[in-house]
Amino acid sequence: TADAPAEATADLALALLLDVARRVSESDRYLRAGRWVGWTPTLMLGTCVHRMTLGIVGMGRIGRGVARRARGFGMQVLYTQRTPLAADEERALGVSYRSLDALLPECDAVSLHLPLTAETTGLMNAERFAAMKKGAFFINTTRGKTVDEPALIAALASGHLGGAGLDVFVDEPHVPAPLLAMENVVLCPHIGSADRATRGQMAGRAIENVVRVMRGEPPLDPVPLPV
Repeated sequence: TADAPAEATADLALALLLDVARRVSESDRYLRAGRWVGWTPTLMLGTCVHRMTLGIVGMGRIGRGVARRARGFGMQVLYTQRTPLAADEERALGVSYRSLDALLPECDAVSLHLPLTAETTGLMNAERFAAMKKGAFFINTTRGKTVDEPALIAALASGHLGGAGLDVFVDEPHVPAPLLAMENVVLCPHIGSADRATRGQMAGRAIENVVRVMRGEPPLDPVPLPV
């Protein structure tokens, strides 16, 4: 089911950025709590994503989907991954390559789209959060263990980061209490692929794999067994 969740997850990544930058969920809670007493010029001031510089860490299917969406909002898109894209692919997507260390201080928001490997576990640590631009937003819809959660919490609590949108966590379904208490953090219960059409495609693909194996044919999506 490698292709099926990509577009849905890209939708969610951008939704999280829009939500945390424009304080949508925070405003919803404020209103429902009965705290709204009328319009004021400074109420729930947020950050416009138009013309933001967005950094995408990992330019696979989901990262490319996020890049296409971000360009529609007029964002400048930088990306990093182990191997840069070909020049014609960069032009088609409207993106520019940076090393991770060069990307972080240049971006108003950073969105993670990496597989979990020994190399990417804890990739976003205290040093890298400190390297991000003050007030920047951090989005993670990939794997929770790519992030050092205590370091993220510290960067948010200190005010260095402007906010975060998170769909994944280190020890799911546990979510650290400090994140639950932060108004500038939008949290989702790992719903990246949770749209009806995508989940239907995923189920159909899984059934097709099972049927092929029962017929003695190789599956369409083999998963290597751990050594």
